[in-house]
Amino acid sequence: PSRGRIRWRLVSWMRFSAKAGYGFSDKKAKFGSEAEFFLDAKRQYSVGIAAFRDLGHFPDEGFYDTFFVTLSSLLSKIDQRDYFYTQGWKVFAAAKPLSRLSLKATYASEQHKAAVQRTDFSIFDRSAKYRANASIREGILRSVVLNIRYGDSPVPLGLVSTNFLDLEIERSQPSVLRSDFSFSRASLVGEFFLPTFLKRNLFYIRLRFFQPAG
Repeated sequence: PSRGRIRWRLVSWMRFSAKAGYGFSDKKAKFGSEAEFFLDAKRQYSVGIAAFRDLGHFPDEGFYDTFFVTLSSLLSKIDQRDYFYTQGWKVFAAAKPLSRLSLKATYASEQHKAAVQRTDFSIFDRSAKYRANASIREGILRSVVLNIRYGDSPVPLGLVSTNFLDLEIERSQPSVLRSDFSFSRASLVGEFFLPTFLKRNLFYIRLRFFQPAG
């Protein structure tokens, strides 16, 4: 889909971001917006709210990079992700008590609907077919998520090497949250870069260790 993103820093105590796009194959508009309000001058503590209507995918703990999934799909119809439509909102509270420690608690309410494959376009391998998209159980997902990250802050598109450990715990309970799903999920993702040579270059040669677990 065609998509754009805009970010504003209106005042020192607020950050706002928005994105919008349109899928020509499924003829559906997608959007997302988020407002974060900082509670102190050092921007260590904040609360926020977000709304979205998007095409989500089954959690893969970052194993498949979005850029390479897009590129391989465009070139040769190789797409390892399974997709579904998601629409809803979330509220969160975040804290960064230490320079390398980030904490975040989120309550999310979102509706999940099945997505159907609607295109077979690619630049090469015109005769090939995309694999069938996996089905999902449709319904309202309401959950509480706790995220603890230690290490470097995320960098857009991964242009700069980062070392970190990221622990995420999620719980959905129908009797408490009025969710259509009941589950507990925990995942731990770690990434470590080891410089090798040509360290003075912007994109120097390095070894990358990436390990998800859950």
